[in-house]
Amino acid sequence: MTTPPPPARSRPAPLAHRNSGGATFPWPAAAAGPDPDADLLEALREAVASGRTTPVRALKSAPGKEVHLVRWEGRELVLKRYRHPRALLWRTALAPSRAAREFANLRRLVERGVPCVRPLAWGERRVLGCTTTSWIATAYAGSSETVDHRMFGLPPRPGEDARRRRAVASRAGRLVRRLHEAGTIACTLHPRNVIVTGAGERARLLLIDLPHAQHFARDVVATRRALIDLYDLGWSSGARRLWNAAEQRALLAAYARGDRAVARDLGRRLDRRGSRRQAVQRELLKLISSTARSVVWRETRMHRDAIETR
Repeated sequence: MTTPPPPARSRPAPLAHRNSGGATFPWPAAAAGPDPDADLLEALREAVASGRTTPVRALKSAPGKEVHLVRWEGRELVLKRYRHPRALLWRTALAPSRAAREFANLRRLVERGVPCVRPLAWGERRVLGCTTTSWIATAYAGSSETVDHRMFGLPPRPGEDARRRRAVASRAGRLVRRLHEAGTIACTLHPRNVIVTGAGERARLLLIDLPHAQHFARDVVATRRALIDLYDLGWSSGARRLWNAAEQRALLAAYARGDRAVARDLGRRLDRRGSRRQAVQRELLKLISSTARSVVWRETRMHRDAIETR
């Protein structure tokens, strides 16, 4: 009597690249099947790692962060590099890098139809398990400027400029609405993290720089968590210098889709909200989510190691 062969073991979901870069999520992939952009992303990862991209111009430079427009095989890309201070490297030992988090967050928003820059690839360099540098490449959105630059360039005077300012505020409200309908809180939704492309009726707003975004199973429109993004965008000390009261009302009216009761309620709650309460709630949300993400990331690495040694 012959012994029947053992049943075939199902193949686990594809996992992300651990070190030196990778164009997939830093945890188990959400959907099975090959990535249609895998070849392009792997080629781009290797090009960035070997320095085969051509710098065009610097877009931003800050401590620990550099942003450049680069050209690669006839394409224009935005390349961001993050460098972590040596004294704080221990914080990166048990967590995905900033570039990996930002790539995963942007890719999730693209899949859900939220306007944002398209992520292309990411990479990181680790020493003894700690991330020293990381980078992310995104598609170039063309000539653009941040919302704060656009608003500073439009004086708040009656006439055409005032109508343009209210139009930007309304588009910002609709953008935040779509983000919250997707179940996502940005946690860093400052005016400098939203860019405006085009002008007039063709102007579009896109989200950028989302390493701390938090995702939930259902929409978060007009909830207590939603106040975190709305406050950062229009009611923080820096944002209040951009928007006047009429523009804040236009932002909330667009966010509430014309529901005056909801808009008034949100306005009252935001007017009473202080910067200390905002900081505590935002940092607490980021802490809880980052802890859970680190646990998943460590389990993913252990799972991958087990697969590779079979």
